[in-house]
Parts: sequence; C-alpha cells; structure tokens
Amino acid sequence: MRGYWLLFVLTFASLDSGLAKAAEVPAEGDLPDDTVIAGATLADWRTRMKNLNPNDPGAVQYVPGMVELVGNEQLPWFTRRQAALTMARMGGPARAAVPMLGKLLAREDSEITQLWILKAVSLFGPVAEELAPQLAILVRDSNQKHLLRTAALEALARIGPQEPVVIPVLLEGLRGQLPAANEQAQRELQMTTADVVSLLGPHAAPALPDLIRLCNSDWDLIRLSAVTTIGSSGPAAEIAIPTLGDVILFDDADEVRDAAAVSLAKIGGRGLNVFRQLVTDEDFAVRSRVMIGLSSMPSPPVDLLHAVLEDVDPLLRVQAAKKLLPVPEQRKRALEVIYANMKSQNAQVQRLSYTTLRDNLTLWDPADAAFSALLTHNDQQTRKLAERLVALRQTE
Repeated sequence: MRGYWLLFVLTFASLDSGLAKAAEVPAEGDLPDDTVIAGATLADWRTRMKNLNPNDPGAVQYVPGMVELVGNEQLPWFTRRQAALTMARMGGPARAAVPMLGKLLAREDSEITQLWILKAVSLFGPVAEELAPQLAILVRDSNQKHLLRTAALEALARIGPQEPVVIPVLLEGLRGQLPAANEQAQRELQMTTADVVSLLGPHAAPALPDLIRLCNSDWDLIRLSAVTTIGSSGPAAEIAIPTLGDVILFDDADEVRDAAAVSLAKIGGRGLNVFRQLVTDEDFAVRSRVMIGLSSMPSPPVDLLHAVLEDVDPLLRVQAAKKLLPVPEQRKRALEVIYANMKSQNAQVQRLSYTTLRDNLTLWDPADAAFSALLTHNDQQTRKLAERLVALRQTE
C-alpha cells in the first residue's frame, strides 16, 4: 500500500486493535455471554467462529445462525463483527449474509460498525456484487466520512469490474471528479482510487489512460500510486511503457523511479527493451533502476544481467551476479564476480557478496581456487568473512 492508502491501512489496523481490546470487556447494556441465539450461547458462538475453517464445506450449516447474530442489534458489536467477517471469509457459501450487510450499512450511523460492514463486503468480493450500486452512492456522497468513502472504494474494486457501476466510479476517482469538501480531500480520494484500481489487475485497462496522466501529477504520492498500479496490470499495460521510461529518467522522487522500474519488469515484453536502452546510461541512478527492475523478476533476461555484470559500479555487478548464481550455466561467471568483490573496501559491496554466498551455501565450493585465496587474503575482514562462510558450509 502506498501514500494515503498506507494511512488508511494503518487506521484500519489501529481500529482492529482497538476493537480487539474492547472485545475483552462487554459493553454496558450488551446481552450476557449465556444468551442463547440460534441454539447456542454467545460464548459458544464466539468459540465456534474462532475455530471455524472457512474452507470446510460443513461450515455452511452455521451460516443461518451467524446471519442472525449479525442482524441482532442487541448483541455486542464485536460478536456481530466476528460473525460478519467469518462469513465473508467463507465467500459463496455464506452469500445469504450479503443482503443483511447492505441493510445494516444503509441505516447504521456508527462509523465503527459501518467500517466492519465494509470490511466484510470487501472480503466477500464478487459475492457481494449486488451491493455495488449502494457502495457507489456512498463513494459519491461528499457528506460521508472520508474513511468510509475510501473503504467503500476498496470494496467496489474487490467486487470487480463485472459489475457495471464499478469502473465508472473508479474512473471518476482517478479524474478527481468525486465531490469532496476541499481540494485536498479530493486529491486524497484520487490517490486512494489509484491504489485500489491495482486490485483489478489486467482488468484495469480502461483506467490506464488516466493512470498515465497521473504520472505527471505534482504530488509524489499520486505519481507513486499511479506508477505502481500500472505495473499491476501486467502485459496489458504496454501502452504505459514510454511513460514509465520517462519516469525512470526524469522523476524527482526516488521512490517513484524505483516503482516505475518494477512496473516495467511486471509488464515484461517491450518493457524490457527500455531496460536494454537504459542499462548503459551514463547516469548511475538510471542504471541502478534497471537493476531494481531486474531484481524484482523471478527470472530476469540473462542478456540484461550480463550487461549489468560489465557495469563500472561494483554494487550493481554483485546484484546482477546474485540473480545469475542460481542458473547453472551462469554460475561460474557469477561466482567470479562475487569472489572478486568479497575483497572490496566498500562495506556495502563486501556485505552483499558475503550474504549472497551465505544464503546460497550449496551453490559454491570452498575448494574453488578463487575462494581459497580469500582465506589467505591480506585484509583481515576478508579473511574473517571467508572463514565464517567455511564454518557455515561445514554445518550445512
């Protein structure tokens, strides 16, 4: 999560923590634990829901009882919330809870209750598609609390683009067209929308032109959200390749440039051609972004890693060697680079060389002449690290 979305997640985490603590002591006026609902006491229901496996087909027998728990406003709120989230994790088998959640959301005036209802709807995802129009109204209502609107935006995105109202609402958010109390609130909604669109994956194609436009925003956090979400669309985002290349070259924020490199790697295909153009750029900051992108890939192109192996910067060379080390045909060349940089006077380069060997103990041999030379090197730190690696090998 990025930007304001990170703040939203932290707020939800704080809310969950507060709810958990409050659940330890029943609120005044709540029904006692021995109250029987749907054939079991509240205490028994809490234990049952805590231990329930949402993937167990037999769990469906408890859905009617949990629906009753959610709908009974005389019960402790934390029990109702537990029932709602338990059913949401069950998904389709607990679909009967969805209409109840919609009715509660429409008439509830407690922000805490509204938030756990929206969290449950988000967990239900496409199963809760019938609530999409209601969520759209909430998102578009400038009189609603900002946190509720952002929670509803996430719920809409998790419901998915198959529901006709979802994409139009998200596009309004990206374009800054959602009504808000002030410009700052509208920009925060815009950033949150850019974040939640990532949940659509390759289905975010209709939003790509707007995401590309947001890459030129004057707010770093919006650019970061837009650039990152573009990458989540994968190969479908090829239209954004030139923009991401420009971000790597010219953006003022390091985090945004890093995200652009990772997004190019996720797009793959022609996106990797941008790396081939930039891997020899005279600017180290640009070349380092190429390596950031390659490092994010499970199996980056060998030709690009070989190009980085020839870089003038030793840290980039070791980073490339680290990615090549697991490839049997490339291992010899990778180890040459790593062994050579075990002797580096640059602490960061030496540390990366050491940790790469430490984390891949079975991929190198202490009997290698180049490694043996490290054991007798005139630098004490180099010898110490090599000896430690040998000791680790012996215990492997």
